[in-house]
Amino acid sequence: RKGKRAGAGKDGEEVGGEGEDYKHDWQACQCANAKTCKTCRWARQYGGLMLFRQQHGHCDVPWEWKQDAALARWVNEQQRHFRRGCLQGWRACLLRRLELRLWRCSDWWQRVEELVAFKERFGHCDVPIRWHHNKSLGAWLARQRLLWRSARLQGDRERMLHGLGVERHNVRANLRWVPPPGDPPPR
Repeated sequence: RKGKRAGAGKDGEEVGGEGEDYKHDWQACQCANAKTCKTCRWARQYGGLMLFRQQHGHCDVPWEWKQDAALARWVNEQQRHFRRGCLQGWRACLLRRLELRLWRCSDWWQRVEELVAFKERFGHCDVPIRWHHNKSLGAWLARQRLLWRSARLQGDRERMLHGLGVERHNVRANLRWVPPPGDPPPR
């Protein structure tokens, strides 16, 4: 599994667009063996996380939670896959809808969170260096690209940025940016 980058739904599963709920009926799944089907296993754990959130009001499953150790391990695994850049995008989206913290609490991961929000809003990661809403995000991303090109960016961070759709060599981000309709023009 190492280094495997996941794309859109692998086992034929499809997830709706924004605002739609994920519903994989793992109990009625037509796969050969619902116990070994990766999609069914993921769906069961996702359902368990939804139940945990309903009961506790958050998704911060303790690392050594004795009531459901499998769920605790699964949540940790999803966070680890996200940090390494190999969590499927639709799965990350579903977990973010439950408000599961997929990143560490550090400045670097805070910037990744801001980059994800930018991508969700605009559909790309071409943050201008002097973007008026968040000037430091564009400068941070330019610095990450510089580190990446000079092979000084840590491998997990490189995979994370690549998984988000950040291009290593990007001249468009330095060009004048035209905002989508309804967004105030840059200053």
